[in-house]
Order: sequence, then C-alpha cells, then structure tokens
Amino acid sequence: MGNCCAASTEDTPRYSEKINPVKVSHVWLKIRGKSSDQTTRRIGDIIKNADKNEDGNIDETEALGLCKQFLKSSNAEESDDGWSEDQCRTVFHQLDSSGNGSLEPFEVETGMKAMWLMKRDGVNIDELCGDMPAPEALPKLSQSLVDLKWKELRGEAPGPDDKAVTRAIEKSDKQNKGALNPPEAIRITRAFIKKAGAANLGIGSHETSKVFHYLDTNGDGVLNKAEVKLAMKAMWLLDGKEVEVAELLEYPQ
Repeated sequence: MGNCCAASTEDTPRYSEKINPVKVSHVWLKIRGKSSDQTTRRIGDIIKNADKNEDGNIDETEALGLCKQFLKSSNAEESDDGWSEDQCRTVFHQLDSSGNGSLEPFEVETGMKAMWLMKRDGVNIDELCGDMPAPEALPKLSQSLVDLKWKELRGEAPGPDDKAVTRAIEKSDKQNKGALNPPEAIRITRAFIKKAGAANLGIGSHETSKVFHYLDTNGDGVLNKAEVKLAMKAMWLLDGKEVEVAELLEYPQ
C-alpha cells in the first residue's frame, strides 16, 4: 500500500490525501472505457439507499457502510468488521473532496469507481489520490481531440454554425465585446457541467469557475467565439452519451 493510506503502528490506515475525482475519471476511462448505463444506475441506487433523509447528499452517518467498503477495497487483508468509526470518519473526509461535510452525488460516484478500480482492477490507491492540479496544470478542451472524435462519430455533419455561436454569446455579453468573462459565461459553463457530468469533471455541480478554465483554451480570461463554438461542439458530442469528457481534454505538457 502506498503513502496515501499507509498503515500506522496500530494498523490504522492514515489517509493523508483526498481521492482526486479527475484522476479517478481518467484511470476509469483508461481501464474500463465509458461508464455503462448499468454502472450509472447502480451508483444511483447506492446513493438513493444511503440517503436516509432524502436531502440529496450523504452525511457522515449515512456514509458509514460506504466507508467500510472503501476500507476493505484498499486493505484487502482485513475483515468486514475490522474497522473502527474513527477509521471510517477518516475515509469520509478523504472522499469529501469538496470539503463541505457531506458527500455530493459526484463524490459518491467517484468513491464507488475508486473502489471498483482497486478491488477489481488492482489499481493502487496512490494512483487515485492527491491534490487537484494547480490552475495552470488543469486540462483544456482540445480542438484537435474534439474534431477527431466528431469526425469519427459524425463524419462530415456540420457542427454549430456561426449564427448559433453568435446568438449564444449575445445572450450573455453584457459589455458587447464579443466575448464572455466568467460571470457572463455561466450559462455555458453550467450547460457543460450538465452534459459532461460533474463526476467526470471532478467538480461539484456548482463549480462553474473551474469549467470556465477548461473552456478558456488560450487562457486570456474570456471565452471568444472560437472557444464558445468548441464548447458547443463538445457538448453536442457529450449529449449523445457516446463520448466521455476525458476523451476531449488534454493536459499541458
């Protein structure tokens, strides 16, 4: 077992780093490909069954069973009942990547995928842990990858035309500058989160500022016409459920 959950002298795993949703998403895609409808339904059932107060999130008490499963997956030698509440509480905080004290649906999905990768595919937990990348190290939506996937799936079908892109910008361009700053782009960033899935992006459903960074491919702080067009084209691909967003992103070298 790696540093992320190395056992102490009392055989208590010490989880010093949080599970990184972006890493989990990329490892999942590499090993298992796109998430199946069966996987999505199963995770949905797990969330529904665990959410006893039906508030849409999983609190620490509700997450007890999930945390025990996680401990078993990352420590295969231990028995089901060999875990203390303190150990489960530690794992809860590791899964709570947003740090808000409850597990949002995307965090539960991340945790379940991490467990399956460790238990069934032999992935070491160290590959799934660690801080979120600094802004300059975050991936960007890739023109070349979007175009390649479009050609593979849509052939010569036209993408968003210039009039549609212009309309999308004009709806939110309060300063009439032909580009969108982060507050103005919130309609597009929210739509992108919905199409891509918050868990696949490794963010909460409200974290539009992070998505803006993904879409701002030249890093100048606004979404220009070409970037909005690229985002729309990517969303058309994601809407068909044929593509995972990780297939359209590339990390800086």
